[in-house]
Amino acid sequence: MKKESKKRMLLIGGGVIALLLLIVFLTLEFRPFLSVKDGEEIHLEYGEEFSIRDIKAGYRELFSGKEFSVTPKLKGSVDEKKLGRYELTLRFGFALWGKKADFTVIVEDTTPPEITLTSDPEKYTIPGEAYQEEGYKAYDLCDGDLTVKVIREEKDGKVTYTVTDSSLNKGTAIREIRYYDPIPPEITLTSGNTQVVLGYTFIDPGYKATDNIDGDLTDKVTVEGKVDTSTPGTYELIYKVKDSYDNETSARRTVSVVPATGKVIYLTFDDGPYKYTEELLNILDKYNVKVTFFVTNQYPAYANLIGEEARRGHTVGVHTYSHDYARIYSSTEAYRNDMSQIQSIIKQQTGNATNIMRFPGGSSNEVSKKYSQGIMTALAGQLTSEGYYYFDWNVSSGDAGAEISSEEVAQNVISGCSGKNTCVVLQHDVKLFSVNAVEEIIRWGIANGYEFRPLTPSAPGAHHSIHN
Repeated sequence: MKKESKKRMLLIGGGVIALLLLIVFLTLEFRPFLSVKDGEEIHLEYGEEFSIRDIKAGYRELFSGKEFSVTPKLKGSVDEKKLGRYELTLRFGFALWGKKADFTVIVEDTTPPEITLTSDPEKYTIPGEAYQEEGYKAYDLCDGDLTVKVIREEKDGKVTYTVTDSSLNKGTAIREIRYYDPIPPEITLTSGNTQVVLGYTFIDPGYKATDNIDGDLTDKVTVEGKVDTSTPGTYELIYKVKDSYDNETSARRTVSVVPATGKVIYLTFDDGPYKYTEELLNILDKYNVKVTFFVTNQYPAYANLIGEEARRGHTVGVHTYSHDYARIYSSTEAYRNDMSQIQSIIKQQTGNATNIMRFPGGSSNEVSKKYSQGIMTALAGQLTSEGYYYFDWNVSSGDAGAEISSEEVAQNVISGCSGKNTCVVLQHDVKLFSVNAVEEIIRWGIANGYEFRPLTPSAPGAHHSIHN
């Protein structure tokens, strides 16, 4: 019995030792693990689901690394639709063969609100005008509808929308404003001459183009068509312009080229050349108008302009060398001597002498009586018999006396020419206000069917009655 009892005790003791060894082996070989650490904070976005299935738990074999999953027990709960901190405990197993972790789940909102813009593809804003809102909505997962809290700012062609939720997350949206201008520019044609005499240069009266957005577009206007002044007929000019939005507009002008009517204006200029003469020549070139210059040597520094007058197709005639009445009208010999001096300068500058002339003061002047009785009758007879053609005038510009305005000069000439078929006009190119009136005179003449010609031996003389 004692032997059996002893044997039984040995077996029991051996079993206990084996069990203890097994427990020790299992404890050392299979280590418990949790993917969440004790004291850890887990951040959960508002509305996202929290599940312990996302947490790994189990045992890992020491030597092979093989894992055996288990489902831990959870103490505590999380409300994913409520912001805050939630204290939780996870555990599984027991003693050394188990695991426990106390951790915190923080439900938070880090997602900014979303702003949705409404857009109408047919809607546009005229540049310079305020944008008319098409609509928008703002929504936040946590706070819900935040539309009323949206702040708008319009700047540099954009509208910026911003809204902040209760967690201070800011949502932003930007709208590019669609600008469009459907209004075309306007072209205004300046009223003026739309008829030009055959052979004369057509000068466009002018035009102006404006746009509600781009402003002055006159320099962008293109003109299609051409007026052939060498051929009678009706011609059309088309003026076109586009604005920056490709809106195009056009205007049309009809120009008639007509044969000469027989009405002629002879513009004549006495006492130069002077510092205003070149400006006058340029105006005449612009309109292809030829005139007559009765020249002097009062301003020797400008004598070269006598040659320029001839080169540009104008008639150069004798007026006087000195323009000193007391001297030139003292005798026929004195007059002829003065005339010879200016002829010499004319020939030097132009290459030829001239047989066109105008007496200082006109053939009807009476101032010559103070110096020599009958001298005008004598000179007119002598010079005519020698082949000279002297010209007076039948229209005076009124520029010989005190200074008047350019407008008055122009009106004097226009009034004087109205109703006449042949006009010999007296002006002075030594008077700037008179030179400045020439363009208006030319425009009026062309518009009223007049030709402008230089004096020639065959031109009407417009002779005055001689009073001395």
